Amino acid sequence: MTLPAILLLGGSGFVGRALLREFARVPEGAVRVRALLRRMDAVPDHPFLEKVSGDIEHPPADLEPTQPYVLVHFAVKQMDKDGSGYLGTNVHATAALLERLGPRLRGIIYASSMSVYGQGEQDGIDESAPPSPDTALARSRRLAEEHIEAYARRARVPSVLLRPRFVIGEGDRFVMPAFAQLAAKNIQVGSGSQRYSVIDVDDYARIIVRLTEHLAQAHQEGNPFHVPLHVGYARPVTFAQITDALRDQAVRRGLRWRIPVSPRALRLLRRVPSPRATQMATRLELLGLSHWGNTTALETRVGNDIVGKDPSSVLLRAACFVR
Repeated sequence: MTLPAILLLGGSGFVGRALLREFARVPEGAVRVRALLRRMDAVPDHPFLEKVSGDIEHPPADLEPTQPYVLVHFAVKQMDKDGSGYLGTNVHATAALLERLGPRLRGIIYASSMSVYGQGEQDGIDESAPPSPDTALARSRRLAEEHIEAYARRARVPSVLLRPRFVIGEGDRFVMPAFAQLAAKNIQVGSGSQRYSVIDVDDYARIIVRLTEHLAQAHQEGNPFHVPLHVGYARPVTFAQITDALRDQAVRRGLRWRIPVSPRALRLLRRVPSPRATQMATRLELLGLSHWGNTTALETRVGNDIVGKDPSSVLLRAACFVR
């Protein structure tokens, strides 16, 4: 197994760390990774890893590897803690960085999200569904997607836009902990049968590794394809399955309190002139409606051994990481 060199942005994040763990498992000498890091001690040292100091908004002049490489872009602003919005990092910095890349680029993988389809229900949609982002973060992701695909077409390199919904597993600080809070209070949002796409972060990393090889091969063959790909297991999971897995860990049972969710009620809630009401509507839309994308296209490119996994066992494993 010989992989292309990797330029990794966002290596100290949730998925970035899993990706470095996965690269550590490949045979020695099979891959070289150059990672852009705000802090050089943010991730462990590895023989295959070359650390570069900086961030996507202030990249160093010598950012690129000296050999042909695939760009894996996970440097995405997820939370607007400083109130500056998402466009500066997710869109403008991405566009500026792309224009600095040279002829050694062989492909681009970008960490997007199913949120680009909007907050409404998605139940088994494929990648032909039209994007319709509703939130500021989702709009910035969609704009970044457009910049990346346009640049890749001009540079004649293949590109993949990865669109997971829920990423769980080791290091997850948001998804399973949020469901755990509801499970601890025996709260059910919606009917409980709403379906989601999920992927364990380590399986996500394995998918990315396979795609880097796939992109490098496509470039060599003169096939610069440009595709979005839903990331998840072929079988969706339900709200009830997730909270049941968490209850199994906590051995908690009892009456469930149900919060009904309907499109009409959500529309009314969004009309309330309050940031808190808007935030609540967004959360209820995310948890109370189905957000499941068909993963046939992903399976075609990376195989069935990951995509075809039973997600029930993955949920139980992910529940073990929730404290």
